[in-house]
Amino acid sequence: MKDDDEKLKPKFYGSTTVGSKGQIVIPSELREDLDIDCGEKLLFVRFPNRKKEFLVMMPEALLYIEEFAKRLREKAEIEEE
Repeated sequence: MKDDDEKLKPKFYGSTTVGSKGQIVIPSELREDLDIDCGEKLLFVRFPNRKKEFLVMMPEALLYIEEFAKRLREKAEIEEE
């Protein structure tokens, strides 16, 4: 049970600084854990009304989020009936 709890905890990978050209370095351990290779695309998503909060995700994650949102909408429609 403890191992399952550990898997659900957020993991801090460090911090990075935005360079003069707007570039950032992704910590190597995070790149390894997520299998991010040189040249891969990442998506940056900011929510309305949030000045300095955003998500960074791989494009594949967007498909998962869209499917998850679709299921939530369907569930909400069923419960309304």
